[in-house]
Amino acid sequence: MQDLKMRISLACEGAENFVKFYYERFDKSRHIVSKLYSVDAKLIWEGNAVVGLDSIAKFHENLPTSLHVVETIDAQPISGFATNGQDTFVVVTAGTVKFHDNKPRSFYQTFTVTSLNSKDWKVKSDCFRLMPIDTKS
Repeated sequence: MQDLKMRISLACEGAENFVKFYYERFDKSRHIVSKLYSVDAKLIWEGNAVVGLDSIAKFHENLPTSLHVVETIDAQPISGFATNGQDTFVVVTAGTVKFHDNKPRSFYQTFTVTSLNSKDWKVKSDCFRLMPIDTKS
């Protein structure tokens, strides 16, 4: 049980650092963001699949400028049985994003992040979704 508590604590700490770094780069230096992904990473963006580091980099480069405000972060470790012993955790974020001159929209994003070694963490999967616009208000 103590080991699980430690893994949860490490996942939460790693997630905080990852999220801060990721969104700052995504909004200000997007060309650097692709370095956070593994070569075989998968991105699902609004239901559209993009596979592989180079394809993800091109996809990100073609998006309009953005400004993310992350309001919540959640993280949890994935059992080593499911990841061949690699340290892996899931990060879920939610907040608002403003693309170019459009109004801010709510979003959520889920990452699976794995350790290639003790220092080098890579995104294996990324799922981004904008929340529907409330047309009733």
